[in-house]
Amino acid sequence: MTERIIERLGHLGDGIAPGPIYVPGALPGERVDWDGSVLRILEPVPDRVTAPCRHAKRCGACVVQHASDGFVADWKLGTVREALAARGLSAPLRRLHTSPSQSRRRATFSGKCTKSGALIGFHAKGSDTIVDVPECLVLTPALCQIMPALAPLLRAAGSRKGEVKIATTDGPEGIDLDIRSAKPLDDELRAQMVTLAADLDLARLTWEGEGRGHRHPTPTPPKLRRRCGRSATRRVLSGHTRRASRAHRQCP
Repeated sequence: MTERIIERLGHLGDGIAPGPIYVPGALPGERVDWDGSVLRILEPVPDRVTAPCRHAKRCGACVVQHASDGFVADWKLGTVREALAARGLSAPLRRLHTSPSQSRRRATFSGKCTKSGALIGFHAKGSDTIVDVPECLVLTPALCQIMPALAPLLRAAGSRKGEVKIATTDGPEGIDLDIRSAKPLDDELRAQMVTLAADLDLARLTWEGEGRGHRHPTPTPPKLRRRCGRSATRRVLSGHTRRASRAHRQCP
């Protein structure tokens, strides 16, 4: 048994014992048994709570779900205060505003092709392994719903050798995607993306950050909308801007 007393919490959310020894999942004041891989809490503190998310033990996206809301707020304010003090600065800090659950509109998913299909989610704690996170308590419902639906896009754009990054935004006109670290966008892949973007009803799809286009602020008139077929969308794609809303496609 390797007992340690946690003295403070680092800015990345790890408990820090003398050494320093970094102990993920530990809180200041706790006595723990930590051998570098397995953590046992011997004496918990009152601020320790049961993580509300069922993915908390394996997902690395959230690091302090095991701490009370009050503790987290004080820790974040303390981090800002220490950063200012390190530069010889001080300023009055307002009380932290905590966003409600299922309100995060932006997230970058990691994706990888597998023998059986595709895996999309976040990295596991301290690992490059990707874990799927259905029913994430942080993301908006729209981002949770789009995650598994991105599998066909990932199979077309990715490979089993590398990892694709999918930056997502839940905006007022729908889901916005930016695909990074994927295959080069040739004509064949561009055509596939046109179809997939339309099937997913995306507000925008960009490749490696290129292209900045938006839907029209008002719907296209019905008789024009009937003329906006796949060929028109493909021309938009050739300029590195993917606009794929069935209701708001742009005509030439």
